[in-house]
Amino acid sequence: MAAVDNTNGNKFAAASDQLVIVQNSSGGSLTFQMTSQAITGSGPGAGRTGNVSQSMAAGEIRVFRVTKNGWMDSNGNVLIPSGLNTSLKVGVVTLSP
Repeated sequence: MAAVDNTNGNKFAAASDQLVIVQNSSGGSLTFQMTSQAITGSGPGAGRTGNVSQSMAAGEIRVFRVTKNGWMDSNGNVLIPSGLNTSLKVGVVTLSP
């Protein structure tokens, strides 16, 4: 788990199936965000462009499941917007096929 990295662009390399674990280590509520990409193809959710924006209580931990389709940008990364509070700690777990 590491603080969001506003200086280096808040991104991580996308994999086929990942868990993004977020902890609010502050004493108050904070908002975590992750940038969505349009889902390609014609399957469920195709065309979705909604970003994740979640208010998290002090000490709360949330887990988000992301895949390349719908989250990976054109550079192969999943993006977390800059400017988030560094009390948000993020860890990424790549799941095995």
